Amino acid sequence: MRNVSIFIAVIFIMSLGCSSKEMKSEDAMRLLKSAGTAELEKRAEALSDAALPPPPPASEEYKEKDKNTTVEKAPKTENLNTVQKKDTKKIIKEAEISIEVEKYKEVKASITKTIEKWKGYLSKENEMNDAYKISNSIEIRVPCENFDNLAEDLVKLAKKLDYKRINAKDITDEYYDTKTRLESNKRVEQTYMDLLKKANSIGDILEIQEKLGQMREEIESKEGRLKLMDDKVMFSTITLYFYELHDYKYIPEKMPGFFERLFKALYSGWEGFVTFFIALFYLWPLWLILGAGLYILLRYLRKGKKKQNP
Repeated sequence: MRNVSIFIAVIFIMSLGCSSKEMKSEDAMRLLKSAGTAELEKRAEALSDAALPPPPPASEEYKEKDKNTTVEKAPKTENLNTVQKKDTKKIIKEAEISIEVEKYKEVKASITKTIEKWKGYLSKENEMNDAYKISNSIEIRVPCENFDNLAEDLVKLAKKLDYKRINAKDITDEYYDTKTRLESNKRVEQTYMDLLKKANSIGDILEIQEKLGQMREEIESKEGRLKLMDDKVMFSTITLYFYELHDYKYIPEKMPGFFERLFKALYSGWEGFVTFFIALFYLWPLWLILGAGLYILLRYLRKGKKKQNP
């Protein structure tokens, strides 16, 4: 009897263990269906903070040393983003410059050498040449630390400076906000991955995979946005327009003489007459119909006169 009771107790304990596992899986699926992305982000952050182990207790020897020495405190983890924002500014620099040059070809070669000197490169170029001037509009990408030096050297090549505009846009807040959201999305993605491992039914697996696909799209979009902002911050943009004016001389149009104009008038009149005559032949069906109608009308009138005068 005693052996039977022990066997029943063992079976009861094993059933409790299996039911607890099923309850955990069901709780995870209820969390997926009821909680949105924002709620999962909060729970993921709470879990990550809770996972950190507590600091070890200080020893007696360390307490004695601490009385005589001052230990510098490390910054709190919650303030790391704020410190990083203050230390690393994200600024996009752009400039627009228009200059008149004296010798276009020589200045163009000098501009190319100046760009290479400051480790920049051409991203766009549009050259035009007309009767008044030869001009070129180029877009230059240069490392941000060489931006001011390159702009000054380009202005030195000018015969006359038309304008110089510089714009600096601070995107620090936008950059770190995007970065924070990216890290949060990655934590939520990891939460979905953990739920996927615990899913039992095909419906739950498909639902979690759909959520994972949406989260992956958001992550890739934010990563692309960060790469674009990094590129604009690391390489500044200078749009340079330079031109050389041609020695333009006004040449009046030569007017034709009297006899030349008279000959042109006679020729134009003759051409008009020939065109009109040919146009009449194009209308021959109309003339045929009008002629037949006129013939019938005249014949009808003659018959009427004969009846009146027998």
